[in-house]
Amino acid sequence: MLLLRMPLSQIGEVFKRTFVQMKIPIPTIAFMLGLSYVTRFSGMDATLGYAFAATGDAVPFFAAAAGLAGVFLTGTDAGRSNALFGSLQQITARQIYHHTNLDQRQAEILICTSNSTGGVMAR
Repeated sequence: MLLLRMPLSQIGEVFKRTFVQMKIPIPTIAFMLGLSYVTRFSGMDATLGYAFAATGDAVPFFAAAAGLAGVFLTGTDAGRSNALFGSLQQITARQIYHHTNLDQRQAEILICTSNSTGGVMAR
């Protein structure tokens, strides 16, 4: 704004239009992030993580499907879907790495990447 030498009246108009355009997305983002905290602290992420880990070789499919569902629910993969299901995917990876040739960190990276990849495919 300073570089463009915008007058104060135009700056006020830009902020007003931005507020009007963001009055629905901002609460939506806040509620989805709130939901991610509720699922994490209530133990729902852990319960679903153990259930996904019990599927064995189908874990990568379910990781991508969760990412796809997260984008469907949140509208973006740029953080909100990952915030919603990231903890779940990490818990799943911690359960399955014993059955693979990966160490724990590699399993977490691959499963969380699968979650993001599923989200990108949904977009």
